[in-house]
Amino acid sequence: MAILLDVYSRKVVGWATSCKLDADVAVKALLGAIGSRQPPRGLVHHPSRAEAHRAIAKYIDGFYNSVRLHSALNYNPPIAFERRNLLTSNLKTLSV
Repeated sequence: MAILLDVYSRKVVGWATSCKLDADVAVKALLGAIGSRQPPRGLVHHPSRAEAHRAIAKYIDGFYNSVRLHSALNYNPPIAFERRNLLTSNLKTLSV
């Protein structure tokens, strides 16, 4: 079973059932919701929490920590900043 809720009202706006849980049942539920609500262009559909969590994890690991430049870190990504500071810290320890 796939169910789509209106986040504002918590009303079930689309649903579908199937013997197996696959993309088809999710698409049928989405099409049912679109048919019943006729949303405007640009509507954002948030998939299940598990999928949303995976997307957030992908953003954090694949972009935020490794690519995004942070002004507070002298325009370095956090991973590069930590590596640079860890290396500098280790070199200082070795030279003492």
